[in-house]
Amino acid sequence: MAKEKKRILLVEDDKYLVMVYKTALEREGFEVDIAYDGKGDGRFLRSYFT
Repeated sequence: MAKEKKRILLVEDDKYLVMVYKTALEREGFEVDIAYDGKGDGRFLRSYFT
C-alpha cells in the first residue's frame, strides 16, 4: 500500500524562497500548496479541514 503524502501550506511572497522551501519539502515527502500572500489563505485552509 502506497504511503499517503502529507500536505503543507507554504505562505511566502518571495518566489525564490518558495522554490527553495518547496524543493526541500518535496524531497522530504510532502505535497506542497503555495500561497504568495495572506489574502488567498482561506480557501487553502478550508481544504485542509474538510
